[in-house]
Amino acid sequence: MRQLFPTFIILPVQAIDTPQIRPRGRLQSSARGLVERGETAAHTSGDCGLWLTWNLFTPPAHILHLDTCRQVQQEHPHWSLKRIAAQVGIGHMTVRRALAYGRRMEEFGLQDPYRELHEAPTQASRWKPRRKSTEG
Repeated sequence: MRQLFPTFIILPVQAIDTPQIRPRGRLQSSARGLVERGETAAHTSGDCGLWLTWNLFTPPAHILHLDTCRQVQQEHPHWSLKRIAAQVGIGHMTVRRALAYGRRMEEFGLQDPYRELHEAPTQASRWKPRRKSTEG
């Protein structure tokens, strides 16, 4: 198994509307491990293999239905929030929040609803310095 998937990392990600930090998993498949097993190594780039990324949490409803709400609004630009909500099968306030989140993503130039964090953010829930315990 380690020959096929030599690297697994967990990255912290943050939505643009909340300080909460969430986990995202990234798994690297090895082209070398696939070739050694006699299988084809399709969709790999060089020796490093293919990176598979997925969120290790359930996203909030407005992010979960973001693409659907945007698509329905583009198809029917004059529909009200309640009519879009009835089409999608969610509440109209969730539609409102999803569309506002989509506008904020465009504002920030993001394609993904979550930003990967590579350093401590300026504001985050539960991401604060801890005092070291004197017991031990």
